[in-house]
Amino acid sequence: MPASQKELEKQLRILRKQLERSEADRSELEVSREKNDALLHKVIIELRDSKQDLELKSAELAKTLQELKSTQDELIQSEKMSALGLLVAGVAHEINTPIGVCVTAGSHMQSATDSLVITMKNDELTESSVEKSVLHIQETADIILRNLSRAADLIQNFKQVAVDCSVESNRAFNVAEYLNSVLSSVHSLFKNRAITVSIHGPMDIFIDGDPGAFAQIITNFITNSLVHGFGPDGSGNIQIDFEAKDDCLYLCYQDDGVGISAMDLKKIYEPFFTTKRGQGGSGLGLNIVFNLVVSKLKGSIDCESEVGKGCCFTVILPGLQTRPNNI
Repeated sequence: MPASQKELEKQLRILRKQLERSEADRSELEVSREKNDALLHKVIIELRDSKQDLELKSAELAKTLQELKSTQDELIQSEKMSALGLLVAGVAHEINTPIGVCVTAGSHMQSATDSLVITMKNDELTESSVEKSVLHIQETADIILRNLSRAADLIQNFKQVAVDCSVESNRAFNVAEYLNSVLSSVHSLFKNRAITVSIHGPMDIFIDGDPGAFAQIITNFITNSLVHGFGPDGSGNIQIDFEAKDDCLYLCYQDDGVGISAMDLKKIYEPFFTTKRGQGGSGLGLNIVFNLVVSKLKGSIDCESEVGKGCCFTVILPGLQTRPNNI
């Protein structure tokens, strides 16, 4: 065979192999492109769902904020509830933090989305870049949703307090019977724990006042003991003593929990003061109690405590009756 023919056949074989490799590369690129298209489609769907979810949460928050403003206006107009003005301002200030986080996170999410769109339009999309963008967007969405939930919880907590405090429903009620009713309603909070609650006092004492406010005071005391006094797994005793004295009801609520330091004792009634931030303490419980006792029921409250020896709250309320006038 002539040398020239052998050389031609050799070149032909080389060309065939190059063609085969080119075809394989083309097929591989086609598969990769299909995967990228599918991944991009998935990302777009997830972004659309996240956007809808965020829009829904934002609308709910805007509605709740509007309701908060309406409640604030009503409280300002009521002289009896003027003490809650500070609480309204405190809630408004408190929700600024999660909302500010949401605004910042939303800006980052928008930047990440815009970057992803630009990359796609420039045909520079890679699997790694998509995965990185998706991860960043998911993390940002989680931050936004968690902070929106936190803000909504704060507002909802205040709304409940405002409603309870603004409704006028005074009547004469039996203190012992009502205390037992309150304990029955909150028994689920400690029924599976080694915590004993006892009540001591005369069975014939009535007081003319708002039973809803009275119930909330006792409930907040108990919650405060469970969260701060005993902790999530602690055990202990709660004792509620009451008596009639000087035409007033004297009620002493005490627990044998960890107690309160002298420094913290000065601040326990301040709104949002808590030593259990992020552990079940909102910092509103004792502030609510103070406002209910002083503003709603026109009484007084005092606390004595020592670290390691529990605490004792003494509440003095007017309106004592040995016999109810309306029964």
